[in-house]
Amino acid sequence: MAVEWDKYVGLPFKHLGLDPTTGIDCFNLVKHIYKQELEIEIPYTTRDWCNIVDEYWYQQIHEDNIKKASSETYGWKLVNSPKEFDVITMTIGASTITNHCGLYIGNSKILHILQNHKSHIATYGNYYKQYTMGIYKWIGTKT
Repeated sequence: MAVEWDKYVGLPFKHLGLDPTTGIDCFNLVKHIYKQELEIEIPYTTRDWCNIVDEYWYQQIHEDNIKKASSETYGWKLVNSPKEFDVITMTIGASTITNHCGLYIGNSKILHILQNHKSHIATYGNYYKQYTMGIYKWIGTKT
């Protein structure tokens, strides 16, 4: 499967946002791409496990809800090394708790979106690896 990843670059960020044209957050971007590229409907959104609604949520998360949401109960399996379409969870900002994710797109690259940034492709190298909390594959994907 050859995905044109560039079509997901430049989307606006909105915390808890679901619409790639008006604003979307990191997990909902993953959810959107899974639906578009793999025809997989992830049955929940960021809003289902993130109860902080302001723009400073990176600094305020007190429960590791992303870690809970990335368990086998919710459809994810922990893996050792990333392959295309795997989700990498991270701690970004002042938090020591998992508060961000990116989609591994191959060739040591991730597609992700951060607060105050548009979606973009970044190298999954030392910077992001040092903040990685886990790498997850959606149970049932063939990638």
